[in-house]
Amino acid sequence: AAGVGKGTLYEYFESKEQILAGAALYQVGMLLEDMMRYAQQEDLNFFGKIERFLCSLNRHTAARLATAQRLLAAVPGGRRCSTPAAYGPRLAEYTAQLNGLLEQLVEQGKAEGVIDPAHSVEYCGFCLNAALSHYSAALCMEREDGLALWPMLPENARKRCAMQMLRCALRPQN
Repeated sequence: AAGVGKGTLYEYFESKEQILAGAALYQVGMLLEDMMRYAQQEDLNFFGKIERFLCSLNRHTAARLATAQRLLAAVPGGRRCSTPAAYGPRLAEYTAQLNGLLEQLVEQGKAEGVIDPAHSVEYCGFCLNAALSHYSAALCMEREDGLALWPMLPENARKRCAMQMLRCALRPQN
């Protein structure tokens, strides 16, 4: 699929787990780039940025779902694999960037009056993570016969559901 032989691939990676971790980190990096670009757009309000994040997540997932499934299937016995130590620094860098992005978004949401000022960044992060996880799960659902279910639920419906979760969880209490 990559246009290189198996031997060539193993010159760069020691195991299937390393290939999987490398591919996953690459995808996270691509998604993070999109999110950072949207976060810098001053013409977008809080929910406008979240909506762009969801669209980006949809685009990345749809384009790479089959590849991710093939990589996951290659891990022997479906066992969980830990992230190789070599990827720790990049993962820590991505985590720091995401945390910074979250803080920026929460500040913007509070300034716009759509997030209760009493909510902590940690709470808002939990809510955002729950909404994105819900959205991601809807994207990746697949039946046993291989028929993907997520195209059956229109993107707008998935987006509305995730956005409503956030609005309810973050809204200021009167």
